Amino acid sequence: MFSQKGEYFIHNYLPNDYNAGANTNGIAQDKEGRIFIAGPTCVLIYDGLNWQTVELPQQITAFSIISDENGSVYVGGDNVEFFFLEKNKRGKYISTSLNSNLSATDQPQEPIKQILRHNNCLYFLSADKLIEKKGNTYKAYAPQNTFNIRAFPMGKHLFLTDLDYNLLVLDNGVLRYVANSEQ
Repeated sequence: MFSQKGEYFIHNYLPNDYNAGANTNGIAQDKEGRIFIAGPTCVLIYDGLNWQTVELPQQITAFSIISDENGSVYVGGDNVEFFFLEKNKRGKYISTSLNSNLSATDQPQEPIKQILRHNNCLYFLSADKLIEKKGNTYKAYAPQNTFNIRAFPMGKHLFLTDLDYNLLVLDNGVLRYVANSEQ
């Protein structure tokens, strides 16, 4: 049997409280405890007292969001964009595109639906690309057809599936099919 001691403060916020839509596609928290919320047309930031809205270019939808071990926040969006959030000279957060770190052929053509950390790397997953960020280096992997929009780490490996339900593994920088999983 388990029990909790004390009471937890819960406050529900309405869209009028933060001046944005009601949909939430993902939530991350940075090292300072700020909450970042991915949603339609923007990323919301809540510091425990105030809300800030970070408008995204062309009012794209933010589908995924993550904070790395350094507290940097990354956002995956529609219109084949992915970003990191940084403060400008006035202390307001702005979005900075990461697409320029990839060649035109390596840039995703589908929304980034998942971002995950694994083995000291960040991975940005769309239906047509898996993008690995290792330090300041970016590498793109493409499936033979289309990725399902979920990757999962297991041990030192990152596993993915394609639309034909074949299992793929990213192992030492090589994306390959797992033996006997192809149909």
